[in-house]
Amino acid sequence: MYAKKISVIFLAVISSACQLFNNQSISTENSLELTSISPLAPKAVSESTVIEATFKYSIKNYEKDKYYIIAQFDTCTPDLTYDGDMPKSEYAYPQSANGEISFKFPMKYVWGQEIISHPYKVRFFLNRVIDEESSQPVAQTGPVIYVPEIKK
Repeated sequence: MYAKKISVIFLAVISSACQLFNNQSISTENSLELTSISPLAPKAVSESTVIEATFKYSIKNYEKDKYYIIAQFDTCTPDLTYDGDMPKSEYAYPQSANGEISFKFPMKYVWGQEIISHPYKVRFFLNRVIDEESSQPVAQTGPVIYVPEIKK
C-alpha cells in the first residue's frame, strides 16, 4: 500500500509536464514541420547534448502567448510523453500565426529519469495553452530517435 501511494504522488508531480498523445485528437488546421535538427538522428547523445531544431508552423486561430513548442519524450507508459524538468520559460513561443521558429532542448532535463524509455524517442508538439496548468497539442512532428551515449 505504501508503494502505491508513492507512485500516485509521483504521477501527480510529473503530470503537468506529461501529455497523452493521440494523433486522432490533433486537428489538421494547424501544422508543425521539422525543417532541421541537430544532432542528426540516430546519433548517440549524452547529458550535455543540446538538441537544436527548427520548424515551420501555421496556427489557424493564433493568439499571442497562447501557443508554444515543446519536446516530449516517449515514456515506459504507452502513449504518454514527458519533457522532464524543462522550465516553461525555455519553451519556444511563436510570435505570429505562421513562420519559422527555433527551439533548443538540453538533454539534461530528461537524462537519468527512469520514466523515459530508451532509445530516446522525441516528438515535438505545438501546444495551445488552456490554463496555467494545462495545454492541448494542436500539431506534432513524428518521432526522432537517439541512443544514449555509452560511457567507456
